[in-house]
Amino acid sequence: MSRYLLAAVVVSVLLTPLASATVAAPPPIRVDYSGPTEATSAAGASVTYNVKAFDPVSGNPISASCDPGGSGSGDFDVTASYPIGATSVVCTATLEDASTASKTITVTVQDTTAPSVSVPSNITTSTTNASGTTVSWQDADVSATDIVDGSVSTTCSPQSGSTFVVGATTVTCTATDSHGNTGSAAFTVTVTLIDDQAPTVTVPDSTTVEATGPGGAVVTYTASASETRTRRRQLPAIQARAARFLWGRLTSAARRPTPPETPRRRRPSTSPLATRPLRRSRFQVTRPSKRPIRMVQP
Repeated sequence: MSRYLLAAVVVSVLLTPLASATVAAPPPIRVDYSGPTEATSAAGASVTYNVKAFDPVSGNPISASCDPGGSGSGDFDVTASYPIGATSVVCTATLEDASTASKTITVTVQDTTAPSVSVPSNITTSTTNASGTTVSWQDADVSATDIVDGSVSTTCSPQSGSTFVVGATTVTCTATDSHGNTGSAAFTVTVTLIDDQAPTVTVPDSTTVEATGPGGAVVTYTASASETRTRRRQLPAIQARAARFLWGRLTSAARRPTPPETPRRRRPSTSPLATRPLRRSRFQVTRPSKRPIRMVQP
């Protein structure tokens, strides 16, 4: 009999802590807050958190008040406006035995939203200057707005009024708010080159050569062309040429280049050289021991 009594006492002692842990009451006041919260204006943001206030003995709901915030009873939500930064909120409740309980949380409102930047549409212009041209746009076409700071200043690179080279250039405009958030937007400035200047053609001076036979003489000459534009494709070369000239005839020595694969074909040239009248050189072939016979080619 005594052994059974002893066993019962041992079991009772072992189960007592477990029973006490099982019936342990929750804290009288709890606050659930998921932060931080993003600011929606310069005033901060509206923040909502949940409060649970119950008497730990009876389990009945009790009143609680959060400062700054609001109040309620039992399980309730508090919604209040909080400024940008960290705000300490203390929630307190009075239990049925007249004692008090409290819970402190930190409500954080932050600004991590970058300003919104507006830029003009892509710009296309032209110039006759191979180095580029000055391009400007209205200051009102570039702006930035921030949800906290409102209108903020912008900076563009390259700036309005800069010289833009021939081709496409990307312009990036940025704006930074008071909390270090930077926003940006970009547009393109395209400059095309108008080439309104003809190449310069250089031909040899007029000359007189002695005929080497009844058929006249073979004369070798060199002509060249140069382009003043610095951003232009290379011009076709005018190579040294050898041609037979009949005696007594004046013939132009300036020839437009003929493609190597078809040296005898003569077609209208599409070379830039065709945009400018050619300078002509005169070659005169004379009979031996006789005065030159000058005949102008029609």
